[in-house]
Amino acid sequence: MKRQALPTILFAAIGFAWFGCKESQEVLVHPAGTEVSITVEPEAAAVEEPTLFTVHATSALNGLRSVSIDFTGDGKWDETQELDAPSVAAVFSYVYPAVGGFTVRAEARDGNGVATLATLFLSVGEARWVPVSYLMIGSSPQDGVCSAHGPPALNQGVSTPLGGELETGVRRPLGTFAHGARISLSQMFDQWPYANGQDVLYSCQYSMRFIAGEPPNELPFRLGTCTTSSREIPVRLTCIIALEGIVP
Repeated sequence: MKRQALPTILFAAIGFAWFGCKESQEVLVHPAGTEVSITVEPEAAAVEEPTLFTVHATSALNGLRSVSIDFTGDGKWDETQELDAPSVAAVFSYVYPAVGGFTVRAEARDGNGVATLATLFLSVGEARWVPVSYLMIGSSPQDGVCSAHGPPALNQGVSTPLGGELETGVRRPLGTFAHGARISLSQMFDQWPYANGQDVLYSCQYSMRFIAGEPPNELPFRLGTCTTSSREIPVRLTCIIALEGIVP
């Protein structure tokens, strides 16, 4: 009798322990009522380019207290957003420095401190490069001449009149850059004291913008302005626009 009972008791004990571990793991990784997923933009990620991750999490039963993300799968949470809400679409940004495959992990913790995990495999390719140019516009309500002056648009000491519309402005190439690259530029603008050779004081409004891409897929991504005037005291016949931006 004892030889027959022992295997039965032992099998029952093993079965209880196995089911207990399995249930514990499910509660830690997929607690009831909590859902987590990750979306990425752009889907074809590249080095030197900001990659946006959106962690979608919902916990109707216990609410959410935090969302964390690990961009490279190294086991460390790179960023955490604290919150107190039943659902969230938390956005994170990361620039990968090297080509390769990465396992992105996201974790959402509910009001009881229980974590729910989601993973996404991301393949990061070579940097994509786009042409960048800058467009300069100058207009005067009194029909005065508004000009760009000197480098980098022109040679030292040279000025050129600007049109007052997007179609008539002066455009210059800046170079080819990777998505996510930081660029900067400073340009001087000037005017004469009088309009049309007459004794008419005038003012100018200038704008300069960065443009990524080529027609018809152009994308303006940074704008700066400045003004000059011989109608005001003190007289301002020159101004400078300094732009800095991230190539989209």
